[in-house]
Amino acid sequence: MSYVKQNFQDGQVLNAAHLNHMEDALYQHDENLTELLAFMSAHGTVQTGSVTLTNAQEFPFNNSHRAVALATAQENTDYIVVVEVEDFTGNVGEIAVTDKMINGFALEYNGSAPSVDVNYFVIGGFEE
Repeated sequence: MSYVKQNFQDGQVLNAAHLNHMEDALYQHDENLTELLAFMSAHGTVQTGSVTLTNAQEFPFNNSHRAVALATAQENTDYIVVVEVEDFTGNVGEIAVTDKMINGFALEYNGSAPSVDVNYFVIGGFEE
């Protein structure tokens, strides 16, 4: 099943039956992402892990910057880090991936939450 963009015409009925197709697109996106991660894992190009980021300062200040070491060093820094928030207390804000190196990277968030549990997926780092 694939998502098809619909063009609406003058006089066309605009109701839930005609407009609620977002879940189809999201489902297809999830299926494609699952297939991609399975393919990349089978070929040894994905590393996963989890880390807890903590902040001991009062808003607007934040000291959640934390280095994450990779289990296997990459060939280069042309890899993608996908992050997923697993658990949190308070306002997370945005999570940033910084300081990418061949053997690791750093994660931080800019919200006021005292702690955030993050899952990460490292994809790529292919040999040039």
